[in-house]
Amino acid sequence: MRNSLLSLAAALALAAGAAAPAGAAVSPEEEKLYREAKKEGEVDFRGPTERTSFINVARAWSKRYPDVKLKYSRNPTGRLVKAIEAEFRAGKLTHEVVHVTDPVILVKWKKQGRLLSYKSPYYADYEPQYLDKDFTFAAMGVTPMLPLVNKKYVESIGMKPGDFKCYKDFLNPKFSGKQVVTHANAGGTALFAAMRMTELFGWEFHETLRKHNILLGATAGVTTSMVIKGERPVTYAVTGYRALEHGQDPKKGVFTFWPCEGAVMINFAMTILKEGAARHPNAARLLVTWLSSKEGQENIVEHAHFFSGRKDVKPVPGAQPLHTYKNLWWPDLEKAIQEHDPFLKKFDQVYGLK
Repeated sequence: MRNSLLSLAAALALAAGAAAPAGAAVSPEEEKLYREAKKEGEVDFRGPTERTSFINVARAWSKRYPDVKLKYSRNPTGRLVKAIEAEFRAGKLTHEVVHVTDPVILVKWKKQGRLLSYKSPYYADYEPQYLDKDFTFAAMGVTPMLPLVNKKYVESIGMKPGDFKCYKDFLNPKFSGKQVVTHANAGGTALFAAMRMTELFGWEFHETLRKHNILLGATAGVTTSMVIKGERPVTYAVTGYRALEHGQDPKKGVFTFWPCEGAVMINFAMTILKEGAARHPNAARLLVTWLSSKEGQENIVEHAHFFSGRKDVKPVPGAQPLHTYKNLWWPDLEKAIQEHDPFLKKFDQVYGLK
């Protein structure tokens, strides 16, 4: 964690002393927050978004708010949640603002009174499905779970990209010993993809993949890398920002598509941890405010390859606005809380891990 911590303001050698945010016009609330945040000097932000993607987002922050250091560290959601809950038990929280891919954990923390309710002035521009009704969390970005397939492999078995249309196509026995998917306990993206496959097709979907000797990857990064290298050239679902980024790069030799059933949608939800943010309360609110602004969301889309929950932000190049696709949105979160642990237990049983 120490090595992954990135003090972006220091790394970028920012100029100090700005009296107000530079660049585009901001709301009066944002200006007020910046004045107070300068006194606090920094804010801590952690989540599963790749550091290489977030660096350019952070540069935009640093240009606008040169007097508030943004410290970002990357950790997959599963590990991040374990670290935060360990700090809850120890009674000493170092995490301030976080984003995760598992909204179920945020509902749990909300019930425990761990999350700060904060309504950014820019939430008025969000579609309602991307916001918690009490404003304890909101989508920093939205990503579909999309298939990723190695082109050379497809050609080698006499198929072509157009032969792939649906999630259920990945039950084809032709792919025996060739598939990989991220283990459901690695994070919210893999978990919700696996849960949605069960809702669509029953446990038979996973039982069939087990018979076909699918490999469970430790992380989404591992899964993506194996497909690109051809080690395991097929996955039915990986985080869409990875699939879209690599699928549009001809050097990677892979393709993706929007499944006929609709894509499983994941909100990368950001939240302020009440105890942790007590050290820098205004800087924490300022970060969430900026990340939900049009400028912040445009940077998230451009550099992290997410879709935005805002109505006025264009999607990544080559993609259409989300509402034009068929999408599978979040399940009932209260129901998901009840099913979360039993699902993971049965998932391991089906795949022969317990």
